[in-house]
This record gives sequence, C-alpha cells and structure tokens, in this order.
Amino acid sequence: MKMFAATLALISISLNAQVLSPFVQNDHKKVDIGLFSPADAIEINHIDSDPEIVNVDFIGADGNRVAIAEFSQMGSALPDVASVFKGKFKERPLLVLIVKWHFYLPGVDTDADYYEIHVFNVSEHGTRFSRNEVLSRIFGSGFEGRHEGEYSSFKYKNAGSVRKKLHELQ
Repeated sequence: MKMFAATLALISISLNAQVLSPFVQNDHKKVDIGLFSPADAIEINHIDSDPEIVNVDFIGADGNRVAIAEFSQMGSALPDVASVFKGKFKERPLLVLIVKWHFYLPGVDTDADYYEIHVFNVSEHGTRFSRNEVLSRIFGSGFEGRHEGEYSSFKYKNAGSVRKKLHELQ
C-alpha cells in the first residue's frame, strides 16, 4: 500500500510539473475577435516542426479560414502571440498582432522578451489581410528586459499602448 501511495504521489508531482512548466505551450488558441460579426475568431496554431512555427488564421462567421501570418522560432526562442485585437485607423478596420519571443542567453548577458508589432489592413468581410507596412514600422520591434547587459524597455508590448498610439496618429 505504501508503494502504491508513493507511486501516486510521484505521478501527481509529474503531472503538476508538466502543467506548471514554462516550456509547455498551448498548441491551439481561439480568440473571439468580432471583427465583422460576433462569431468571427482568430485561430493560433503552434506547428511542431523544426523550426517551430505559429500560424495565425481568421475564421469568419461562415466558417471560411483566411491565413493572416506565420511566425518562426528564432534560435531556441519560441514565438508567442501575446495579444491580438481589432482596431481602426482613419475609419479603416485593422488587425493587430503583438508577437514575442523570450531570449535567455547568459553568454551575452541577455534575459529579455523580444516584441514585434504586426498591423494588418482588413478587406471587407475579412476575405483578405494585408500587412500595413507604414504602421508596422511605426510600432517596430524591440527588447524588454536585460539585453546584452543593458536594460531595455519596449514601448508597445500590450494592446493598450498600441491603441493609444493609433489614437494619437489619427
């Protein structure tokens, strides 16, 4: 009986460790976006490949899927869509993706998240998404954390800061 209880305790510890591990990522996320109708969603899929890839697709109310973007692993850093939201710029609908990669490179004194902001123009009814290069460049990319021994702070790491800047640019 003691052996059985010890085995159950080890299994429980193993399962808890897997659940709490920072290296475990969800393979699939669905975010209700309501771009044109309440049923519209963004689907984020982690593809187990070498390098790992994250696909981002729009799923309309009619169930049709439209590819938006694909992000690849950088070295050992896995891509993570930190935020996805709809916005407007000059009365035109936009889709914004905030993507980050965590870099832990003690050899170059780096422990930081690297962010990229991707802004997409949305065609009527979400049948086509095209990258808005001008807005994507304005938001840019950058590190948050210790990067090569110096602390860096990236201004646009959340939806609120991006929305605020979009409003200022109107």
